[in-house]
Amino acid sequence: MKRSILIRFFIAILLVAGPLAGMAAAHDHDHNGDGHPDLELEVHNGHLELHGHRIAHHHDFYQFVDVGGGNWVTQHEGTTWPGIGADHDTLPPNSTVDLIITGGLMYWDGASAAGFEPASGGTHMTLRADSFADPYSVYGDSTEQVLEDFISVGGGGGIHMHPIWELFGNSDPADGAYYIDLRVEAEGFEPSNVQGIMFHKGMSHHDYDAAIQLMLHEHNDHHHHPPIPEPTGLALLGLGLAPLLKKRRR
Repeated sequence: MKRSILIRFFIAILLVAGPLAGMAAAHDHDHNGDGHPDLELEVHNGHLELHGHRIAHHHDFYQFVDVGGGNWVTQHEGTTWPGIGADHDTLPPNSTVDLIITGGLMYWDGASAAGFEPASGGTHMTLRADSFADPYSVYGDSTEQVLEDFISVGGGGGIHMHPIWELFGNSDPADGAYYIDLRVEAEGFEPSNVQGIMFHKGMSHHDYDAAIQLMLHEHNDHHHHPPIPEPTGLALLGLGLAPLLKKRRR
């Protein structure tokens, strides 16, 4: 009987601790070490893993800023735009990695009850590896795009790049929140999980947080790291503890 109670107790612990561990792992990836986390690429058992903060987190304030008069380039609160990194010895030196945009550019104006919808009216985002690379455009109705050899691996087997993300429209792009989903692939490895990045133009921290919460509610969460357990998860822990407590009261 004691063994049965202990088994139920540990199962309950795992149900709660597992998601917590997943979220903790997602919040530890900061290859710059300066509090400005980017997407981090790792390899585990032959599988590529792309880590970040699931879709976004309140301190990932990736904002499109007006550079040179209407050239909207995303930055992280005045520092650099979101990057992609990997530690040394992660991948074969001097190889390349494909970046796959898995869908279109999504937009929310910060007020509409309809939530996020595909960007319209000519609004789109371009993505390129550097100033000299050809841009890839992501519209609201875009389908999956494979950006071959987009990421270059250094001689030490690591990555540290900051792509150029720009926002365009037929007129001045509307203020609001934007996001895309992506994954990475490399020869000899299984493709990574899908990871999302959220950006914004003209939003306050408060409104950006609201956009994140809306997206976390709307988005297909199985692509991303599990969330911190809600009351239902904590209730499972209570169920595991209940038989033990009952036994002790007897």
